[in-house]
Amino acid sequence: MGKDSKKSKIANNQSGMAAILISLIMMLVISLIVLGFTQITRHEQQAALTKILSTQALYAAESGVNDAQNIIAADIQSGNIPAKTSCATPDANYNFNPELDPTAGIQYTCLLVNPAPTSLFYSPVTTDQSKIIVVQSKSTFYQLVISWKNTDSTGFSCNATYPKFPPNSRSDWKCSAGVLRVEIVPINTPSDETVIFLYPTAGVLNGYGTADYTGANGSVYKGSCYSPNTAKSMPEMCNAEIINLNSSLDGGYYLRVKAIYGNQDVSVMAPPLSTDVTCLPGPSCTYDELINDQVIVDSTGQAQNVLKRIQARVPDNPFDSSHEPDAAIQSSNSICKQFFVTDSHNNDVYDNLTTTNPDDDVAPNNCSLN
Repeated sequence: MGKDSKKSKIANNQSGMAAILISLIMMLVISLIVLGFTQITRHEQQAALTKILSTQALYAAESGVNDAQNIIAADIQSGNIPAKTSCATPDANYNFNPELDPTAGIQYTCLLVNPAPTSLFYSPVTTDQSKIIVVQSKSTFYQLVISWKNTDSTGFSCNATYPKFPPNSRSDWKCSAGVLRVEIVPINTPSDETVIFLYPTAGVLNGYGTADYTGANGSVYKGSCYSPNTAKSMPEMCNAEIINLNSSLDGGYYLRVKAIYGNQDVSVMAPPLSTDVTCLPGPSCTYDELINDQVIVDSTGQAQNVLKRIQARVPDNPFDSSHEPDAAIQSSNSICKQFFVTDSHNNDVYDNLTTTNPDDDVAPNNCSLN
């Protein structure tokens, strides 16, 4: 009996050890779970803080753009917008306070202003309202490069038949880029204006179509489109060069650009030489600095250790496109109308017609009054 009693005690002792081991394992598992939840919570808090700081830095950068825009708006009236090429603040031309909340470390740390960019960019140019663009340069250019693509385009494909224009319906247009109607008006001689249409067609890398400013009014020219567009000198998917310009003689140009078959992103550049059309700006070739249309504002905001940098294009164009109608009247069908001007004391609608009796309501030739 003594030996059996000893065996029983040993068994009971071993049973206790097993319980301790199980308890230790459970405690270890629970500790790991708690530690995991703690790490997740810490990461969530850090992500939330980073998001808050990122938003504050973005707002600080936007404040820098707004401050610069207010100064630029005043400079436009005087006709002189100075450049700001250094991050140092303030300076003689741009006097502002970049510290928005010094106690929280919120400020914009760098503000640059470029009143003469080498390209102009518009997003979007719409189908219902044309965009008036001023193209002037500090030097002489003889061609313009216009690049465009659909604002919602991810690649180029086209089954449209050049130079056909199907009914003005997006569903009838089988091309992932639209047509651009470009009216070119020389500033010194507005009567020499011409209208061209840039039509998207499949092209090659670094390719571009050619449109002649001195060609027939209303001519349709091919634009070279390539997808994916990896040519960094060609900012958009479709590209065309307008030749036979002379900005020195013409004083620059007004462009009235309107999209057909979908809203378009449009870029305009002025290479001084035809060999510069597909070059990257640098030692081998350059693009002219364009003035009096857009000012690029580059602003970097900071919130503690988070930085946000944004670029904005501030208009430097005296023409408000929304106040300049595209046409007196427009229709997809035939219209027979007579415009007339009456004086303050006579409202007869056909007084200006050449008839035997101008006071008679006589219909114009080939028209009938309903």
